[in-house]
Amino acid sequence: MCLIYFVFCIGILSADDDCTFQRGELYDKDRIIKCLQHLPYKKGEGETLETMKTVRSYIDSYAYRDTMVKPPEPFTKYDILAKLDEIENAEYENGLDYHLALVDAFNTLEDAHTNYYFPCSGLFAFIFPFRFIFEVPDPTKPTEIVVKVAESVIANATKKFIDDGGIDITGKEVIKLNLPDLDGSADERPEVAIAKWADKYVKLSRTPAARLGFAQTQGYFYQRSLASAPFPKGNIGVTVNTEEGEKVIDIPFYGLSNADITDVNDMLNTKCPLQDKMQSNNMTEQTNGEQSLFEEDEKHFQSVMNAHKDDPLFQQIYEVIWRSPELKKALSKKPGNIPPNERLRHPIEKEIYDRVDEIISMQFASRSNISKNDNKKLTFKEKVDEKIRKMKKNGESYINLHYSNDEKPQLKVIRKAPHVLAGVIDEYKLGYLFVGTFAPDTDEDMVSFVETIIEGITYTKEQGYKLVVDLRTNGGGMILLSDWLFTFLFPEEYPVFPTRSVVASELAKAYLKASSAPPTQFITEPTSQKIIEDVWTLPKTKVTVIGDDGKERSQDWVHRYVADTGRLVQMLIQQAPLQYRNVRMFAPSDILFLTDGTCGSACSQFLKRMKEKKLGKVVGLGGILSDSTIPFDIGSFNCGNVVDTAYVEQYRPKSGTMSGTTMFNNLTNDDVFPYPGKVPRASTNIRISLSTAYSFDWNTPDEEPEFKIVQPDEIFPIYADQINGFNPEGVVDAITQVKTTFEKCYDWEVKDNYACQIPVNNKHAVYGNPCVGGKFDKDQCKLSRCERGYYLNKNGMCEKSPNMGPAKYDEDPDLPYDKNEAAKTLKTIRDFMSVYAFRDTTANPPKPFENDKVDILAELDKIEQDDYKSGLDFHNAIGKAFAKLRDAHTIYNFPCSQPFVFALPYTFKFEVPDPSKPEEITVKLDDFLAPVTKYYVNDIGRDFKGSVVTKITMNDLNEVENEKPEVTIARWCDENIAFSRTPAARLNYGLDQMFVMRSPTYNKIVDGSVNVTLKTEDGGTETIPLYWYGLATSEITASNILYDEFCKADNLASNDNRKSKMANEKENQQLQKLIQSTKMPQEKLIEEYKSLLQMNTDQLKKQDDLKIQKIREKYANNTQFVKAFEKFMENKPLREMIAKDRILNQPLESILPPAVQTLLKMIKEENQKLATEAKTKKSHSENAVEVKEIGDVPGIIHGVVIPEWKIGYCHIKTFAPEPEENIVKFFEIIAKVVKEVKDNNYKMVFDVRTNGGGLIFLGAQLYHFLFPEQYPINPRYNYIRSNMTDSISSVMTDGKKMLFTDYETMDFIEDVTKLPTIEKKTIIGGQERTQIWSGMFSINSDRMLYEYIGTIIPSSLYGKNLFDPNDLIFITDGECGSTCSQFLKHVKESNMAKVVGVGGQLTHKEVDYDIASFAAGNVISSKVVDEQREEVKSVEGWPSKFSRQNTELTFAMMTSYSFDWKTPDEQLEYKIVKPDVVYPYYPNSEEKRNADGYLNLLENVKKYFDVCYDWQVKVNESCAVPDTEENAVYGNPCKEGKFTSECVFARCANGYYKNREDKCVKYPVMPPLKKEEEKPPKKLSGGAIAGIVIGSVAVVGALVAVVVVCVVVQKKKKTKKPEYINVKSADGSNYGTDGIPVKI
Repeated sequence: MCLIYFVFCIGILSADDDCTFQRGELYDKDRIIKCLQHLPYKKGEGETLETMKTVRSYIDSYAYRDTMVKPPEPFTKYDILAKLDEIENAEYENGLDYHLALVDAFNTLEDAHTNYYFPCSGLFAFIFPFRFIFEVPDPTKPTEIVVKVAESVIANATKKFIDDGGIDITGKEVIKLNLPDLDGSADERPEVAIAKWADKYVKLSRTPAARLGFAQTQGYFYQRSLASAPFPKGNIGVTVNTEEGEKVIDIPFYGLSNADITDVNDMLNTKCPLQDKMQSNNMTEQTNGEQSLFEEDEKHFQSVMNAHKDDPLFQQIYEVIWRSPELKKALSKKPGNIPPNERLRHPIEKEIYDRVDEIISMQFASRSNISKNDNKKLTFKEKVDEKIRKMKKNGESYINLHYSNDEKPQLKVIRKAPHVLAGVIDEYKLGYLFVGTFAPDTDEDMVSFVETIIEGITYTKEQGYKLVVDLRTNGGGMILLSDWLFTFLFPEEYPVFPTRSVVASELAKAYLKASSAPPTQFITEPTSQKIIEDVWTLPKTKVTVIGDDGKERSQDWVHRYVADTGRLVQMLIQQAPLQYRNVRMFAPSDILFLTDGTCGSACSQFLKRMKEKKLGKVVGLGGILSDSTIPFDIGSFNCGNVVDTAYVEQYRPKSGTMSGTTMFNNLTNDDVFPYPGKVPRASTNIRISLSTAYSFDWNTPDEEPEFKIVQPDEIFPIYADQINGFNPEGVVDAITQVKTTFEKCYDWEVKDNYACQIPVNNKHAVYGNPCVGGKFDKDQCKLSRCERGYYLNKNGMCEKSPNMGPAKYDEDPDLPYDKNEAAKTLKTIRDFMSVYAFRDTTANPPKPFENDKVDILAELDKIEQDDYKSGLDFHNAIGKAFAKLRDAHTIYNFPCSQPFVFALPYTFKFEVPDPSKPEEITVKLDDFLAPVTKYYVNDIGRDFKGSVVTKITMNDLNEVENEKPEVTIARWCDENIAFSRTPAARLNYGLDQMFVMRSPTYNKIVDGSVNVTLKTEDGGTETIPLYWYGLATSEITASNILYDEFCKADNLASNDNRKSKMANEKENQQLQKLIQSTKMPQEKLIEEYKSLLQMNTDQLKKQDDLKIQKIREKYANNTQFVKAFEKFMENKPLREMIAKDRILNQPLESILPPAVQTLLKMIKEENQKLATEAKTKKSHSENAVEVKEIGDVPGIIHGVVIPEWKIGYCHIKTFAPEPEENIVKFFEIIAKVVKEVKDNNYKMVFDVRTNGGGLIFLGAQLYHFLFPEQYPINPRYNYIRSNMTDSISSVMTDGKKMLFTDYETMDFIEDVTKLPTIEKKTIIGGQERTQIWSGMFSINSDRMLYEYIGTIIPSSLYGKNLFDPNDLIFITDGECGSTCSQFLKHVKESNMAKVVGVGGQLTHKEVDYDIASFAAGNVISSKVVDEQREEVKSVEGWPSKFSRQNTELTFAMMTSYSFDWKTPDEQLEYKIVKPDVVYPYYPNSEEKRNADGYLNLLENVKKYFDVCYDWQVKVNESCAVPDTEENAVYGNPCKEGKFTSECVFARCANGYYKNREDKCVKYPVMPPLKKEEEKPPKKLSGGAIAGIVIGSVAVVGALVAVVVVCVVVQKKKKTKKPEYINVKSADGSNYGTDGIPVKI
């Protein structure tokens, strides 16, 4: 609100007419006064009377009308109604005196939100031709101030004074000032005189320090508005030191004209004419067309004025320029040919904004930009133009930050935008953020405002610096932006929004209804946050006072409510990088706010809220130099909503209709809007505060911050002037002094100390050491704050922060709950569950799972009967019901759940010091996701990595006294992890990630924190909260974007009804516009930095070329990357991107296209792997352990050989290698490791931990490769028959390489639906259920498998089982699932290898350790079903589609059966296959994936090669084979850990298998294919057994693309019934369908 006025030329115009003025010229001030005295005045009549009526109609709604009659101490009472009575009864000589009396009546309120701007006041201002600079040489002596003279900001004012014969006193020291405005007071020190003047006349604040700030820093003493300061009474006597001694100079004020005025008639009838029926006859009538255009233009003018309602300076300048004759002339040209909307974009409009920008820019521009030594005498306008030109050339906007003094610390700019700047002072390790307003001028400025602040704060955090926030000159603005900044800095705080009350007037009622437009803003209940549909239904209170006239009067008030903009605040929060969203940015000791007391309105609410909540330090700059006893207050004019005549008139109905298009679009023609009286004369403006806000301090809940003085922690005597205080040098000088406050603590500070004992009744509190005598006392403990998600209530207890209640327009703001939608969702789920393979088995499970009975149909019935407050609760209930099934194949992904996960900052590491005592476990905190850990450490201020955990408690698990932490975690895993039916696997899943990173899909929404008790160094304990951090996995900007775009309702009639309930369409469009305005596209960012590229083009080009070359060199060996990178270079100029990289300090990788990012990610992983390997080799060098790397595909497979241990090791991390070329790499690495092992007679370890399955044919192929003598390879399946499952089963094979076959004979099955069905009946809940199952079959993929193996595996590895069971170990954690589960259980059931389980069972020990989980067959998802609908003739009986997008149900359609003929009907899903031994090793997810982890494990597991188990038989060819078993092989059995000399059956001979009759019989052969369908396979050299079909991997690519977890699903192709022939090889052998030669 700085009063700086623009001047265009030099000189003064002489004219006889006292009302003839030219814009930008300076005049004798008395001439302006004389002109304004022409304003009409007639007591009690005409516009005088109407003006008073209108003033009174506004004052009736003024929030502090009666409070000021009896204000709290130390403020002075004042009755404005009595004052208005006095004015109305008085006689005035002219209209000017009358209006000045009204100005004084308003100003005496000392409320910057409440003003009276009299007509024509914006046309002029009074200018003093110099400025005074306050310097404090010794800050320890704050009253010893040196005052020096500087040029006026209006430079031609200084020149005029000198040209008129005055002395140039620039640079002189001022000794005394004599101010006639102070009623002839004696000469005083200049700083004291100005302070006294400010105390008396600057009414924008109730406190003296702020009034001096407005006068000195913002220039109100030097450039005086006619409506906010008294007219100068005379010249100022300035006593200065000269070479001749002290000298008194009389210096006048000049009058500045802001408009061209021809005469009195022009001023009264054109510039500020009477309105409507009171218009003068001198006004020129307009034609109807011109009048229509005039109304459109006026509407535009009012909208601009309303947009800048918190910036009276802008309003005054804009109005003067808008009313200028040249603009009217420009707009009047050919009005009939220019549509109104085009007229509003007329070039002259841009010129207006440019002029206003220039005026405001002058306040901040450095004087160094204007050369004082130019020989050419420049006009003032030329000087301004030169200044602006230089600023633009230097890329500056509003603030010039060019500073290069190498001898002093420098302010390094990170980013700047209009009114805001972010930088750092590296020498001080401080970030600096200047926030000069919360009212950006345009939507684009708002985007820059938000992004600049985010970049400044995040950069400061990344550097580990502390932060200084400079709020000097910030006069407020949008509450939304101050609320956003507060929430961004302090997200854990509640409440965020102040409680308010409002005068119960009709004007206030209409305003509140108009401004509370969901979803942008809601009126809510203060404590519960429930939405209040109609604020006028709240209780009303009558407040009565006795006025100065002795009469009683009253106002009705509406108590109390909150204007909640939280949803838009959260939308703006999303603009920050993920790691900085909703995390505590700075501890109170690490953030400092600067204020000179002028921080007002939204700024005052922000700063006082922060101080009352004790979230940071506050330093006051300036001081109290007058004799006032009122202390320094950190903020001014704190009240709530502000309304003025410009705002009201914009929406005054015309012709009986509502005309509002922005704020009042909530109102309808039926709404009563008793507009206050209309001001008679244009350019008159009355502004008032409608509501009041209340303290955030529970100790003073009824105290109004408007009258509550909140003092700073310290005051520094720093008096910034309009220019030098805000340039870099001034900023650094100020921070050099105030940074000492970071080294101190103040009495309100408490430093978190988790060793402090927390009271049992306040368990969500955080305690710490209080500051005593300037130091933190470690021997005392005091409440510091509440943990995240809780707030300190009025009773001093930490209470859970409430969520906003349901919204009227949409019963849940994020995910609606609609009973029709819910019923439809449940029906769809039931229809799918009718063919769920384990629907009835889970309701009546076999032992030992009888305690885990789940009847999913009964669960769904229960959900349908319950009622839910929100859609989230409803869908979460379904998710939890499915989690009870403990089937990782059967999951309900509810809408909107996918884009979010919740993570803890640490993982829990289990260490077993002595493996012989597996239950003695030490639990420690360890790193998890590095960014999340970093956020938490920033939040708390300490890193707890490595701390020993002794106890864990959490809200979603019942607490058990004296329970060990490892048991607590295991118990949570048992209750919440859905991926396995056995406790050992569930615990490993939890330790892998699922305990510390939770998805709403699988777990209920996290509640509160996880509290852990840690051992301290002194032997004690401390309890700390581990907070949950929400991570977005998709780009979400606002709740309506979430449910309208990410999980939009489809096929739902009620969806239209929901939309119709929303606020009207215009509001929606506004919200969308706001959302769009906060998301700056990449192209726009590039444009924003183009000017920076032009500064040092050659230098930057050199740097960029070097960087590009380095990238090319770094990845020269990676042809994929180089190809993608070069393509990227062609399409997008990298130089622009690197510019963004340089400015934003972001890594190059973050701005590359996704394809290149993916390649870089792979390269990074590879480099990290190499670094890890180097580290591993180094760490094991003392033990001389050499690791020979064979191959690694991150996330898929890793193979090594360890010669010293004589071990080969393959970690098979998945059976779903993508992309398709990784299938080849998968087999290549395995084959190379196996060959190395076989060639050197080593032993082999396969690690299948964390392997969740994948392509079933890969599991079958690996089994066949390792154990070619074994049969069968493929498991048996069947499924529940239905029209849908029959249709899906028919497209699971292609009739060529994926075939249905008979399990025993391998005969081809053309149509699986023709197999005999099986009827199964089950009694559940007393009722019989029936399911019709298909017959048994296998899915045989042998023909496809050899397309890989044949080209990769050496022929020397074919023919016999590759390993004796004693030389082969598989390591599992029980997480081996799906394809992996079928593979591993096949290995174990056929006794092909030893299996070591890692981890242990800490709960439910009645359920044995199972080596693998979720072994079901084909898995189907609702999305696959939806895709298949279009491919079938009939979908009769199929489940309907889900109502809402991104809802997905996956379920096991088939079940698989045991490979053991002794248990042929046992489902693998429920068959526990125990490992040979369980080793107590509990690695977290990171250890499983790095070299140290697997080497440590192998070092302990390799000893099991020396142990044999009871099932083992070591083949011994000397053992005689009975004649009855001619195809058998015998050997020595293992007993008590050793092989004996006894001979027993070992296995069947090669080419034979043991059938269900326990006989070794010959392998069956699959019928051959039709001749034209497949060529004979290529015969391998070495010829014993393996002919391999050679084919293209492209075929598999098509198959991989449609795989669903464990089998391949393809669309059925129309083919003729195959004809089979025998295929002969080159040597005359017959080839079976599996490619193995069969002798004839």
